[in-house]
Amino acid sequence: MKVLSLHDQLTLVCRRVINLQNQDPLSKTRGCFDRRFWAWKLCDYPEATYQRLILPLCWYMHEEKDPFLKQKAYVAVRLGLEYALKIQHSDGSFDQAYPYERSYGATAFLLHPLLKAYRSISAQYEPFERQSFEKRLYQSAAYLVKYKEFHSFIANHLAGSALALLEAGLFFNDSRFSHSAQELVDMLISNQSSEGWYLEYDGADPGYQTLCVHYLAQFYDLNQDPGLLLSLQNAIHFLSHFAHPDGSFGGEYGSRRTAIYYPGGVALLAKTIPEAASLHDFMLRSIEAGKTVSALEIDDGNLAPLLSSAILTEQENGELASPLEALPCQLAQIDRDFPQAGISIRGNGRYYAVVGISNGGVCKFFAQKDKQLIYNDCGLVLQKKNGKMLTSQHTHLKNSSVSLNKNTISFSVLCSPYARLEQRPATFLLLRIANLTFMRIRFLNELIKKMLVNVLISPSSGGKITRTVKIDFKENAIQIHESLSGRELHNILSITRASAFTAIHMASARYPLSTSWIGGQEELPFHETRGVLSREEEFSFSGKKK
Repeated sequence: MKVLSLHDQLTLVCRRVINLQNQDPLSKTRGCFDRRFWAWKLCDYPEATYQRLILPLCWYMHEEKDPFLKQKAYVAVRLGLEYALKIQHSDGSFDQAYPYERSYGATAFLLHPLLKAYRSISAQYEPFERQSFEKRLYQSAAYLVKYKEFHSFIANHLAGSALALLEAGLFFNDSRFSHSAQELVDMLISNQSSEGWYLEYDGADPGYQTLCVHYLAQFYDLNQDPGLLLSLQNAIHFLSHFAHPDGSFGGEYGSRRTAIYYPGGVALLAKTIPEAASLHDFMLRSIEAGKTVSALEIDDGNLAPLLSSAILTEQENGELASPLEALPCQLAQIDRDFPQAGISIRGNGRYYAVVGISNGGVCKFFAQKDKQLIYNDCGLVLQKKNGKMLTSQHTHLKNSSVSLNKNTISFSVLCSPYARLEQRPATFLLLRIANLTFMRIRFLNELIKKMLVNVLISPSSGGKITRTVKIDFKENAIQIHESLSGRELHNILSITRASAFTAIHMASARYPLSTSWIGGQEELPFHETRGVLSREEEFSFSGKKK
């Protein structure tokens, strides 16, 4: 793929963003960026988070030299700001997943770009218009102070809220907002693992942690809190291990299975933290070479945050903290364990291996010679005779069976039920009835969201088949010894290994271009001995199976 500079990528994507917006002067939805709603009419409400696209257009508005395109960008920013406040609820909140959701996360993520966009064009409004806009923005900040997110601990949501509240505190000169922002950051730091990761639902997720760092780095840039800097240094050290030799980042071994790299926070910290400078330098080249998912390829749902983060990278892409050091994937030898996260790294000059023990043994092996992913085991899928399925890919942070040393990793996990859920007309109708009735009561709304998280993202275990894995790391090869045992083995019809699949609902996972692997589902040759199924596999340093 031809190398395309980050700046050129961003200008191309910003042109696309303008085309997402409704600029029909006779339309009631003028200014809306959600084409599914205003153009295709395939959904019944506008998702408010699409209005975040006004932030990258503020950059494009000043960057573009063509007067026509510059004016187009200005109009898009103005209309987008006005429509966002038009669909805002009276309490200051916004909807993301369904009507009347009043989402804490959506409100947090929107307030930051709305404030920045408003500041950039506020001089164009009459005094009475500015008073109205500022009142609505103030209500959003007040909402974030008054309410909290209860269905789970989601670090990037809290970090986004902290940044929005800090900027609101500075804009409105209101210490209540700034104090609440600092409380959120303190909460994130107090819940940060000693290994450097922030909690995303059930554990550590390197992909989403880059988004969390995107917000926290901007927070630090505004207040220079030394405690936050130390936290970010630890976070960067953790993240540095998940840049892969092929240029990809993260993946199914994380708690949310994401492989999106948000570059802005790392770029901002690259001026201060040498390890961030090394990660930024490596991943910027990966983005420009098309080795990881960029704003050019991302779907509309994640376009606004990734594009905004990439623009921050472009703005901050200057002098780096020195000296640049080798990343873990570039070292001649590494054996690093993150037992709290349940992720281990082994590597030398021939391979780089990431093992997601906490996700049931997700394994990614990279050949250093050609910088390619040669083994991508995202977990076993067991089909029972009754048609139901089990998988080893579920997140369990506490696993007493784990044994770790330099040359061997071994562990056992339960294979849990795997439900491939799909949206259907009947369930969608029930959801909408709930959205329009009792879910408009805040307590019930949060309770049902928590129940949905338990079903879609944090499913309970309960399988009766145990997967036991032993991985031997040799100088020139990696050997896998695997067995299955349990009372239900006689009910198993087939056993396959699947690549690039997730056992949980996660819209921000499964981007085919996020990895160099091309694969699918492969039936495995297990052999039975005394009621135990077993298999072995070996990879040479060149990646060829033996």
